[in-house]
Amino acid sequence: MKTNAPKLRFKGFENSWESTALSFVMSEFIVPMRDKPKIFDGNVPWTRIEDIEGRYLRGTKSGQFVSQETINSMNLKVIPKNSLIVSASASFGIVAIVTTDLITNQTFIGLVPNRQYDLDFLYMFFQTKKARDYMKEKSAGSTIFYINQNDFKNMVGEFPELDEQKRIGELFLNLDTLIEHDEKYIALTKDVKNSLLNSLFVKDKSSIPSLRFKGFNNCWKQCKLGEMGEFKSNGVDKLSRPDELPVNLLNYMDVYSKRKITKDNCHELMHVTAKQSQKSDNNVLASDVFFTPTSETADDIGHVMVIEEDLPNTVYSYHLMRYRPFEGSFYMTFPNYGLATNYVRNQMSLMAQGVQRFVLSKSQFESINCFIPDIKEQQKIADLLTNVDNLILLRQRKLDSLKNLRSSLLEKVFPN
Repeated sequence: MKTNAPKLRFKGFENSWESTALSFVMSEFIVPMRDKPKIFDGNVPWTRIEDIEGRYLRGTKSGQFVSQETINSMNLKVIPKNSLIVSASASFGIVAIVTTDLITNQTFIGLVPNRQYDLDFLYMFFQTKKARDYMKEKSAGSTIFYINQNDFKNMVGEFPELDEQKRIGELFLNLDTLIEHDEKYIALTKDVKNSLLNSLFVKDKSSIPSLRFKGFNNCWKQCKLGEMGEFKSNGVDKLSRPDELPVNLLNYMDVYSKRKITKDNCHELMHVTAKQSQKSDNNVLASDVFFTPTSETADDIGHVMVIEEDLPNTVYSYHLMRYRPFEGSFYMTFPNYGLATNYVRNQMSLMAQGVQRFVLSKSQFESINCFIPDIKEQQKIADLLTNVDNLILLRQRKLDSLKNLRSSLLEKVFPN
């Protein structure tokens, strides 16, 4: 029998891993029935791919349950607790641990492990490159992407002794728990931010927001963006010419994704060349505000980002609209939030014109109305929301690091 071992192992484990077909690893391969129940009146969950939460399938979010009578009359296949479901068509590689007896459709196959195999280890096995490549290979050439029961039975993997399986399974369980915790933290913090955005800003021509900092009672003033600053749209293209100077280019996606650009990382932007006149006319300075003036849909137009410090040797793309506020109009970071409200965005959506791609012109940007408090209140609002964004950013960086660690370990603790 062929043997193998991974690059990285826990101390004390030296035996080779055995190459084994899943027909010896699983005690059951459960192929769900094609027909969907017509009556939902019981307590066994009817589940779909949307019901998977991370590594687990805990039940149904739709509230659909099937009775034992329906199960018997339709000969439905119940996938038992402490088994796996693996996507057999469409979205290959989706796998989940079943935490309660349930019924699903033919998108999945249910796999019930033998006692000498660890469930958490097997969950990770189906995420390895070898397992995913096998499923893609077996599904190729079919008009409908599908892996049948025999292909699952014939899938070969490398498996260590049970104690090593448990150590590996526990490692990834702990990592996934940390990842899930950070994802929930980010989602909750974003909900808090959205709630603040809805409460701290004027909406629908009301001149007073519903939530204010103590000591601020004045009405907000309504004005047009063209009265508060100057718009320019003659940015630099990406073409390189031998008689031009190399520059950093602030691009559409940098603004769309609100990428944090500073003087220390602006060299990581796209590099192009520009004439000396273009370089001086299109330089990027602190307090500059950039909008995305085009989009495939009207609702997605007008994403906004403030530049918080001068960016040396940096110009902006002709795909962007630059807005340079007049001195004293805005607290520096306030436009990140005050010019991204539903009140402002809705005006942009209504003004945007196009067929395949929607566009806002310079004059249309200038005509957009906004409500603005005094500078001190702007600062309070912007600093609060910036702090929330920084919390999200820091936790997102941690989350990205955990996911990178998980991917790296997956490659090293399983044989290739």
